[in-house]
Amino acid sequence: MERRGAFLTMLSLVMVSACSKGSAPAPQASSYEPVAAGVASLKQAGANAAPAASSGTIDDLERAERRIIRSADLGIAATDVTDAERRAAAITQELGGYVASSERSVPAMDDEAVEPEVNMVLRVPSERFTTALARLEELGSRVLTQRVRSDDVTEEFIDLKARLVAQRALETQFLEILKQARSVKDALEVQTQLADVRTTIEKLEGRQRYLENQTSISTIKLGIVHGAPLVRASRFAFGSSFERAGADLLNVSAAILHGSIRVLGVMTPVFVLVLLPASLVVRAVFRRRRRRLASA
Repeated sequence: MERRGAFLTMLSLVMVSACSKGSAPAPQASSYEPVAAGVASLKQAGANAAPAASSGTIDDLERAERRIIRSADLGIAATDVTDAERRAAAITQELGGYVASSERSVPAMDDEAVEPEVNMVLRVPSERFTTALARLEELGSRVLTQRVRSDDVTEEFIDLKARLVAQRALETQFLEILKQARSVKDALEVQTQLADVRTTIEKLEGRQRYLENQTSISTIKLGIVHGAPLVRASRFAFGSSFERAGADLLNVSAAILHGSIRVLGVMTPVFVLVLLPASLVVRAVFRRRRRRLASA
């Protein structure tokens, strides 16, 4: 019992050293019970690793580089939607970014010459985010919507780094205990806990990579719709006015003609099947009455 108590005391000292420095001499396991006790101590230390590691994040936060996720929603009206789409892609590539996605949709209208609507997702380096936004605004005749968001994730980024250090130190200690396992039962117990630690490490590393990607490259969602400038005056615009007047005349005439044809198509069966027989019956009745009056 004294030997086991000494082993547990040494294991506790090892865990304190692992959480603070990330390296310590491996404990010696002589049977399953000391190994199980060491695994339990390591699990408890891993659960307390995040609070212990994040205790110094306030000072780290003051010294660290700010990590900010920037994004924007921009909607513009352009006289030529296709040209604006092409120029937006060129500006993004010029600034070192890329077009993540581009989608075209045509509004449901009878006019075949209607311009399509374009929705683009652009990724640009964060240091050129403001420049890209300003240049994209110039593509349209006017800006319809503009929303800019900034999310500071510096504290979460520092906390992830501290938790990764603690979990990797915990992984090292489990590997050292695994080397000292004397039975299959000991090895399986340690490997189970080691797999949990490695799963946690993979999740933390995935979240860290995501934050690094989002903070290094900003996202701009650009929507382009067709729209003429608000003010457009020219003394040579009479030709376009006459063209529009002629088009309106043809459209109205065509509508009247189509309506007349439809009315004629509806009234023809009514006249043949209802009005014509009724008029014949009425005429026959009147003739008979006249004959009776004449004979009287």
